[in-house]
Amino acid sequence: MSIDVRRVLELALKHKASGVILAHNHPDGPAKNSREDDMVTRHVYQALKAVGILLIDHLIVAGDEYISYQDSGALKLCEYDYGLPYVN
Repeated sequence: MSIDVRRVLELALKHKASGVILAHNHPDGPAKNSREDDMVTRHVYQALKAVGILLIDHLIVAGDEYISYQDSGALKLCEYDYGLPYVN
């Protein structure tokens, strides 16, 4: 997953967002977060938090399945300086 954290921040500020939900798909894989997904989520979370914007959730969709960082509790781990663990 490739994402420009600065661009996410710019758009959130431009639209005066109080919160952001990230979503992307895994067209050829399972609805499971990768290490890269975890790192990007943490970077976006921390960038948004620095300006008072909440990262509400990060959804990963694969076919008719999905995972939610919020529902799994992984979003809370973004506070820490280490990478997020994999979520089953």
